[in-house]
Amino acid sequence: MPTIDVDKAGVMHRFVESDEETDAFVRQAFPTWEPETFETFASVADPGSTALDLGAWIGTTSIWLAHHFRDVVAVECDRVSAPLLRANLEASGCGNVAVLDQPVTSDGRVVVFGPRRHVNDSMSCVKPAASCHEDVALRSLPLHTLLHLFAPSFVKCDVETTEQELLHELLLYVVQHNAVALVAFHLDWWPVPSAARFASAFRTVQAWNMDERIDDPVAHLAKYQQGSLLFRPRA
Repeated sequence: MPTIDVDKAGVMHRFVESDEETDAFVRQAFPTWEPETFETFASVADPGSTALDLGAWIGTTSIWLAHHFRDVVAVECDRVSAPLLRANLEASGCGNVAVLDQPVTSDGRVVVFGPRRHVNDSMSCVKPAASCHEDVALRSLPLHTLLHLFAPSFVKCDVETTEQELLHELLLYVVQHNAVALVAFHLDWWPVPSAARFASAFRTVQAWNMDERIDDPVAHLAKYQQGSLLFRPRA
């Protein structure tokens, strides 16, 4: 099967050719896509431990992580992206990655999952209710089960608004297990676009905006409602 090969941050990524839009992203955007994210990955790489990739999409992050961690658990339940993820992992020689094709929630309930028609068709997420014919009802995986089973030293969480449900438990895990979490925030998509309810949890960790420490994550997120923060235990 033909592949599009991209050397990204020192790792050869091989993506099987799929649709025109995805192939254009891989060829044109991926080579320079999110350099800060991969710099952050390099700072937490650990060949002796596990990485948990929540929101793995087509493998844009899982492939790199697979080359720098003992093993990776990649979570992706979009019905278009998940088969591509598996194919790209195989093409890139990533035999140390387990793919889970269920959404992740705090409690393992049945959720509605589908594309975000009002934002971007390529972004799928857990929804409060069905809104298009492509939506499906899926049994989710409880985050605490994944953390207990796989004991990751690093968690990447980019789950298109469900971070608001997972954040408390993720930060508690970071503190209790001396782990690191990189969380992508989408506050402007939250029903209540404020991180104030996480203020006490933020005080238990150090927060970094890739290269600088953020002393007040609530204020930072009020100003930058879409972006990523890296969380480490307080020294």
